[in-house]
Amino acid sequence: MKKPRCSWSAMPALAAFLLLGTPVVAHPAQESRPVQDNDITSQELARFDQFLDSHREIAEQVRQNPSLVNNDQFVKNHPPLQNFLQEHPGVREELKENPNAFMQQEARYDRDYRDYDRDRDARADKDRDRDARSSDEDRDRDARVGDNDRDRDVRTSDNDRDRDARRDELANFDRFLDSHHEIAEQLRKDPSLADNGEFLKTHPALQNYLKQHPGVQTAIKQNPNAFMQQEARYDQYENRSRSAQGDEPHRHFGEFLGSHSSINDELSKKPSLAKNQEYLENHPELKDYLDQHPDVRQGLSQNPESFVKSSQQFSKSTSTSASTNGSSSGTSKTPGTESRSPAPTTTETKPK
Repeated sequence: MKKPRCSWSAMPALAAFLLLGTPVVAHPAQESRPVQDNDITSQELARFDQFLDSHREIAEQVRQNPSLVNNDQFVKNHPPLQNFLQEHPGVREELKENPNAFMQQEARYDRDYRDYDRDRDARADKDRDRDARSSDEDRDRDARVGDNDRDRDVRTSDNDRDRDARRDELANFDRFLDSHHEIAEQLRKDPSLADNGEFLKTHPALQNYLKQHPGVQTAIKQNPNAFMQQEARYDQYENRSRSAQGDEPHRHFGEFLGSHSSINDELSKKPSLAKNQEYLENHPELKDYLDQHPDVRQGLSQNPESFVKSSQQFSKSTSTSASTNGSSSGTSKTPGTESRSPAPTTTETKPK
């Protein structure tokens, strides 16, 4: 089978048909500007929103009828709007092109800004609440700390007062025992006697003392052994304190008592005689001594029992050494006074 031949003479006509027969589709020209809303910048919105916020009457009318911004008579009747549009040509152009779209954008901006302000205010309120709670907590903590400090100070003050009271009670009872040697000796052997009714009846001085010092009486009743141990420690402490400070007044007075045995015996029985003016007049040697030793007189005036007791420790050593020296002096020879043996008696007769 033979294929049909294509005539080259028909080609030009075919080409013309194809060119003329194909319809030409016309494309609309693209706009040179993007969509209007995209031209509105945040700065323009912010400026116009601030203007409307400060001009409520203009804002109310423009939001109801955005086309008023392109109304020359309206703009002329509202000079602030007229001046604003002149100073902000970008806003003016946007309003001219599409006032409705611009005002919608402004409304969304205003709504978003109000939401931002509300969130910011809410955050500020939370911060204030947190600060207030923190301040309250700090105040409560400071109050607790202050209360604790005051309580500690009160407890410390109470403890100090109690300690001072106990020390005063011990000092008073120690002085009482110093002036009542027989009672002191028995109580130190058996502290429970201080709470023994029969013992107190036979020792009215102790009974009266306990009535006058209820603190001592209570402490002895609670624990007589512990109280007497504290009194013994206090007595030792007083003796050590006197020794550490130098006991010259006691030493001097002890030496005086060692050389005046009758006064020593009388003051041992009644130490308060050292303050008795009549007794001093009858014992001029003691009076003269006290006049020459005011420190001894002061000690005797403050606490004659304790002072005499402490001084007698030295008077014993003094009298002992004196007796020792006296016994040895009986056999000692004083220079220049050597004893000579008597001349022998002769019975010889001279020769006549």
